[in-house]
Amino acid sequence: MRNKGKSMVMASFVADSLALGAHWIYETEKISTNFGKVDTLLKPASDSYHPTKEKGEFTHYGDQSFVLLESLAANMSFDLNDFSERWRELLKDYSGYIDQATSITLSNYAADKRAKNAGSPSDELAGASRMAPLVFCDRQDPVKLIEDVRIQTSMTHQDPLTNDSAEFFALAARLVLMGTSPVQALTQIAEERFADSVLSRWLVEGLESKDRESVSVILDFGQT
Repeated sequence: MRNKGKSMVMASFVADSLALGAHWIYETEKISTNFGKVDTLLKPASDSYHPTKEKGEFTHYGDQSFVLLESLAANMSFDLNDFSERWRELLKDYSGYIDQATSITLSNYAADKRAKNAGSPSDELAGASRMAPLVFCDRQDPVKLIEDVRIQTSMTHQDPLTNDSAEFFALAARLVLMGTSPVQALTQIAEERFADSVLSRWLVEGLESKDRESVSVILDFGQT
């Protein structure tokens, strides 16, 4: 489980770096024409969201995930105050993209709000997407994992469904590390903890779409 956990963390950073060149481009024809299948590291275009980044670097999501990893390594556990201080230090003179959730959270800090209540109301998944280092750290303790993953997500994203999504993905990832198949893990967590949530319906719809062509499915579900 430990070796799988290390691989999970490494894979999360590799995936973020791989996504950099085509990040946040929603026009499917443009993706097909300019990129095709993205299977190598790419430098972002000058008119992209990441013009200051070089090939092989992280998106702003990956940069924040790495700060979380550094905080966990320094404390050997999750410490919200330490993470929030490192997060703000990263963004003090940050040359990368500052998204709306980050901007709102920084403004709240400037207004003397604390880490527990400075987060934005944003409902996108950036806060949840940082979680791989935290899943590794808390993989032996699901109760602590739930608490920590929700706290770290809400530091920047306080939307309830986003926090539910973070818990859902974290617990499913933990089961996969223990040897459960991904589909079984997702289904099990949905049934055990989110049976009455829209997350369960979305999971069913996603699984039912597995034999359809991916681009058309994404267009039907919504690209954002």
